[in-house]
Order: sequence, then structure tokens, then C-alpha cells
Amino acid sequence: MTPERILITGATGFAGKWLARELAQTLPDALLFGSSHHSTDATELPFGFVLLTGDLANADELAEVIGEAKPDAVFHLAGLASSYGSDRENIFRANVEGTETLLRLLSGSNHLCRVLLASTGYVYGPTQEDSPARESDVLHPLGDYAESKVEMERIARPFADIGNLSLTIVRAFNHTGPGQKPQFAIPAFARQIARIERGLEPPIVRHGNLTSQRDFLHVRDVVRAYRQLALEAEPVSYRIVNVCSGVPVVLDDALHLLLKQAQVPIETQHDTDRMRPFDLPASVGDATFLKELVDWKQEVRFEETLAETLEWWRQQPDLT
Repeated sequence: MTPERILITGATGFAGKWLARELAQTLPDALLFGSSHHSTDATELPFGFVLLTGDLANADELAEVIGEAKPDAVFHLAGLASSYGSDRENIFRANVEGTETLLRLLSGSNHLCRVLLASTGYVYGPTQEDSPARESDVLHPLGDYAESKVEMERIARPFADIGNLSLTIVRAFNHTGPGQKPQFAIPAFARQIARIERGLEPPIVRHGNLTSQRDFLHVRDVVRAYRQLALEAEPVSYRIVNVCSGVPVVLDDALHLLLKQAQVPIETQHDTDRMRPFDLPASVGDATFLKELVDWKQEVRFEETLAETLEWWRQQPDLT
């Protein structure tokens, strides 16, 4: 039975807005709610979405959101992303305590609620070239963000035994596309190229480490997997699923694919300020379990993802 009332936490974030569009297009009869930590213009969401304001760390505010939405399904995307930095206390407050508060409130319902929790492929730590990460692998998180997601998974597990929650934890690997902030590699490259083309800076793209291998998907493919896993796969008390392409991409190759699309000649330059304290040499996943559960496949080629992202930055009126 398709849920009639659906809530996305973090609905005005990068993946949240893409998921909102996906649900609005595929579930026209559902009542769709989004929550955001800040009061945000609801025009960022598709027509008909109800935007609610609530702080994950504030149980009373979150209870009001849950009470208003009365969800049959929740996509929990809210939290602090890997680009946030090294404020461990705030990262754990958002990603762990906020999730625990949400699950405690949802567990008080008297009907089945499907819950999808967004984790990350970074929980595995560095992956091996000939062995993409599988859900059964031992975890080796590096850094506050990855460690917070491991802890989030740990505190979520007991809620699956309560009875009314069906929990799916998705370990999503790198996803990108139009609208992603330039704190991430692909939009950072694309934004610089767009600025260079507009004459706003010299023809040099500055970058950090380009030797890393990453597993990229267009965010559109990622949120489609989220929808299918939460709403189409058979409900179970608890499962963990990788969402990934299984194809490693070297960042240097990604940058040069973007440069081929540039409208002017551009050089590159290493910038130590763009280096990250925890930069995994490789992070690649195995999508076998995902494809066993639902009829999912990657639809957007990586080259198309790059082209869409660059074009989106070219269309932005303010690149200052």
C-alpha cells in the first residue's frame, strides 16, 4: 500500500529538493510535507508541498512537525554534511541526537511508518580497487562526519524492534548535480569554470587532491533509489543498502572532462587550502543488494551529470 502522507526532513537541502520533485512527479495523490531547520521560502519545493519548520535537536519543535504531518513514510535527510567541517559536537547533535529524537517520536505511532535514514558510503573508510564496499563489510570511519553516521546507524537499530517502524538505512556514495554547494568537488570545479567564462577570474581552476577515486551518481538517480527503497521494496524491520554506481572515477579525470566543455582555455593549479583533513584515497560501493531489492539502475551517465552541473552554474545570475 502506497503511503498517503510523506515527510522529508531536510527538504530544502540539495538532495531534499531533488527528492521532493521525484515524489511530486511519481505520487501525485500523496500529501507531501517537508521540514527545514530554518524558515525557507516554500517556492523552493514543488507546488502542493507543505513546508514545516523544526529543529531536529528540539524535541518539542520536532513533535509539532510530526504531529502536523502524521506521516506514513519519512525520508530523513536532515543533518550536517561531510563538507561541514570538524565541529564534532554540532555534527553529532544533528546527525545522531536529531535522528534519535525523530525515531523516538515516530515509534509512538500506532501504525506502520516506513523510515529511510540517509547514512553515507564514507562509513566504510578507504575501499580497495578490486573490492567495492558491501553492506556486510567491517566499518572503518574516518573523521567526525563518518563517525557520526556510524553512531546514527547504531542508535537506530533498536527502534526496528519496536514494531511499527520499517527502517531502511541508505549508505549513499558521492552524489552531485545541479544545485549542489561548491564546498564539494564537482560543483567547485564547475563554478570556477563558469566564473572564468564570465571573465570574473583568471583562467585557472584551483583544486585540492585529484588522485582520489570516488563513486559518483547524479542526485536524480540517488533520490529515485530512495523512493523505490522506501516505498516499493517489501517493508522489513531493518535493512542497510548501498546506493552507488560501483564505478570509480578519479577526480583528475572528472576535472578534465569538465575542462573539455569549457568555452575558453583553462589551466589548473594545486591549492593547499582546498585539501581536506580526511581525504580517502578511494570510496567505491557495490550496488548488488540495491538492484536485488528494486528495479533500479543508473540512468544518468557521469558525463551528462558534469554537463548539467556546469550548465546550471552558467545560468546563475550571481557568481560573485
